[in-house]
Amino acid sequence: MQALVKVGFRLKSTRIVIVGGGYSGSCLAVQLVRQTHKPIVITIVESRPQIGPGLAYSTMDPDHRLNAPSFSHTIHPTDAWHFTRWCRDEHVLANDPDAIQPDGTTFVRRREFGRYLSAMVHQHSSWPTTGSSITHCHDKAIHAQRRERVWQIHLAGGSTLDADLLLLATGNPELRLPAVLAENKDDLPGLIENPFARGALESVEPTDRVFIIGSGLTALDALSTLIRRGHEAPIDVISRHGLRPVPQGPIPVTLADALRSTPLDELPASLLLDRVLAPAPEFLLTASVPTAKFRLRHWLMSLRNRLAHGKSQGESWHTGFDELRDAVWQLWPRLPLEEKRRFVRHLKPWYDVHRYRSPPPNEQLIRSVERSGRVRFLRGKVAPGGRLVFSDRPERAVALDYDRVINCAGLDPTSGLRSNPLLMSLEAQGFLRAHPCGLGIEADLICRAIDVGGRPLDHLRLVGPPTLGTFGDPICAIYIAMQVHRLVPEILGTL
Repeated sequence: MQALVKVGFRLKSTRIVIVGGGYSGSCLAVQLVRQTHKPIVITIVESRPQIGPGLAYSTMDPDHRLNAPSFSHTIHPTDAWHFTRWCRDEHVLANDPDAIQPDGTTFVRRREFGRYLSAMVHQHSSWPTTGSSITHCHDKAIHAQRRERVWQIHLAGGSTLDADLLLLATGNPELRLPAVLAENKDDLPGLIENPFARGALESVEPTDRVFIIGSGLTALDALSTLIRRGHEAPIDVISRHGLRPVPQGPIPVTLADALRSTPLDELPASLLLDRVLAPAPEFLLTASVPTAKFRLRHWLMSLRNRLAHGKSQGESWHTGFDELRDAVWQLWPRLPLEEKRRFVRHLKPWYDVHRYRSPPPNEQLIRSVERSGRVRFLRGKVAPGGRLVFSDRPERAVALDYDRVINCAGLDPTSGLRSNPLLMSLEAQGFLRAHPCGLGIEADLICRAIDVGGRPLDHLRLVGPPTLGTFGDPICAIYIAMQVHRLVPEILGTL
């Protein structure tokens, strides 16, 4: 690594280990390298062959698309159009005309964003200004211990890494069968536990009667794949509330006009910063005065009033809801713990279907088949013993009569502490603890892990989905990018 020499002394490089090489880890590493004024050596521990794609963007299926426009995806939080320009320069849209929508937005394939992330990490792997570097350790972290102010990270391959700072960017855990079904998995015919596993859906025959558990974006991905492969038999999709992701709404008229009339290189780079880092909207602030009687319903009432006012002005509901969505990271920490738990129990499914919307190409494909009757969305659950119980007819339970059952029940935000060996070891030693609201791992507002004694740890940080309980909605690229934008100066200041 290129050394940095100042006043006759060789400055010691700070060693940083990032566990997780998906979007969170990639964005964090690149921003640290770009902003540091002293040499840092970053090692990203990632078991996949490449840094960047992670779980979300490793899929090669051409029907698996980003569920938000390309300008909501970038590795540079201060440049909203960086990925969009990369797509232009790489001729992505020329090879994928279905990605382009009438309003000028583009919904590209997820694999393209993974390719972009890999390219950006490679571009920053050796940063000459400070002599900083990013290295991929192609292994899996299984244990870590703290000794004399240094982290020792043990890898599955038998070696160890030393770090002055340990950053956990473990993302969303792998898809797993819900516990109630896992106990009775032998009762589920032709079960596919993880539809994202390589070749998993290729085993489904066109004439198989398919039953999909879960109706979120994962289910839409599976449906899109099966439909495009020419599936002929009926497909039933079940969820407890019978909900499904809503379609994407219109973008602001001013932005649509800009996309049509302004060269890409001249569009405002601060679009994301201006939107997400703006103060929370007044209609929510007035409803969130912290008092002993403050309740989640105050926000809900304020949101309903905001949507009603927007509707009277000819505005889509998306506008008011998106104002809430963009401010969740500021507002969620104000909620009392019991109100957070109440949200998880009662409101989260409704928030999620409006928050995580379907990409237009997939929405059009699935709706067309749904109108023909080959796809049905049902409200109910699978009970122990492989019995299907309909929510509107709880007295009726029928045997599952399908050839294949596909698990698309969604991601369990708490399963990392039960399935990831590194997180489990850190929890066992008292460095981590589950967030008491039931989502993610507990951290403070500058992403320091909270240990078993309630103390924040400067040398152990969490980024992205593991901080769900702290920030309420740090899942998608734009909100992870903004979290990194807020966090990096604080980390470098600590170092």
